[in-house]
Amino acid sequence: MGVNSVFSQVDSLDDDLQGMLYDTTFINKLVDIAWANYPGNRVFDNRLEIARLDIKKETWSWLNALNFNYIYYPDFLNSPDQSSNLPSRVGIGITVNVGTIFGLPIRISQAKENYKIAENNIQSQFQNIKFEVQRRYFSYLSGLRLYYSRVKRYEDARSNLIVATYKYKNGEIDLDFYNKALTEVNQNKELMIDSEINMKISKASLEELILINLEDVK
Repeated sequence: MGVNSVFSQVDSLDDDLQGMLYDTTFINKLVDIAWANYPGNRVFDNRLEIARLDIKKETWSWLNALNFNYIYYPDFLNSPDQSSNLPSRVGIGITVNVGTIFGLPIRISQAKENYKIAENNIQSQFQNIKFEVQRRYFSYLSGLRLYYSRVKRYEDARSNLIVATYKYKNGEIDLDFYNKALTEVNQNKELMIDSEINMKISKASLEELILINLEDVK
């Protein structure tokens, strides 16, 4: 944005920034964008999915306590006449691991607790992202406000220099007064440039979090 276009916005700056400061719809949109683009989300989502599958696995783990076995009984071994062609028999048995069954409620409870922890981690990370987006956005607005303020002061100093130059040429003021006006212009210009750089750094810091240009946020 050029200096001339900035000058035309100085008068309405405070109202504009006040509106931006309390525009919760836009701020929430920044938070949503930052959260959607946050690279660590995949890790948190995977951990939540693993915790969900662990609950399902533990819920059905009671089947692991059941052991099926069978015994083969050739009937001809029990026959007095071993030449007989009698059918063989198979006996089926089930053994139960009581320790596994009794430990099932504890394991399911632990799996559910791990799921809650994974959920809480996601919520905690979301709050961290939300806070950081707001902090960087407000820092950008503060930098923007300071930049515009220094632009206004630079504009005033330039206007004073124009008047001082005219008066100096007409002998109405001495050289010291003219040099003072010139110095104020140079000082305010440096402050304006510094504040512009800081404002752009704050903007870049915010864009680093949302991963898109601020101007592209509709």
